[in-house]
Amino acid sequence: MTPFRRFVASAVALFGILGGTLLAGPAAQAEPFASTAVAAAPSCATVRHTVGTVTQTVYVTNHCPHSVSFRVRIALHQDSPCYIVQPGHTRSVKWSRFQAFQGISWNCA
Repeated sequence: MTPFRRFVASAVALFGILGGTLLAGPAAQAEPFASTAVAAAPSCATVRHTVGTVTQTVYVTNHCPHSVSFRVRIALHQDSPCYIVQPGHTRSVKWSRFQAFQGISWNCA
């Protein structure tokens, strides 16, 4: 393989790695949370994800007649503790804007 082709192959591989990282970064976080994790949520619980300048927050509101539990999954960071939300209450979890939100695990308690 010629040095030029080796350079092009390396550049393409590097761009693929960096491009995937950049696409999963802040631009993807700017949109409201719309993942399969919401579909797996109890039908009587709602999830709202907001992204600010420095932090992002997930709000889980329990409209169920029973308690629900959840854990926030955060990329490159330890997942949140397991939170229990009583009926009629909302729990928020906040973390750095630069750590990607990967979804919610339900029924952890």
